[in-house]
Amino acid sequence: MNAQHLDILKMARDRLVDDRRATAKVLAGAFEPAKLLKTRRAIIELQSMIEAIDRAIDDEQGAADSVYDGK
Repeated sequence: MNAQHLDILKMARDRLVDDRRATAKVLAGAFEPAKLLKTRRAIIELQSMIEAIDRAIDDEQGAADSVYDGK
């Protein structure tokens, strides 16, 4: 495990979580049909990216189910 790579992944994840929270505020705000579809797509994309980074963090930490553990 390279601590520097792990720290970078965690910082990237934190930024995406902040972006997701800001996007959720837009989604929860006043109903604006023009923004609705774009905002929904943004939430889905952000969540997918967060989950991908979570998997990368697990991999960097040597998780038992890592795709690189020789299975």
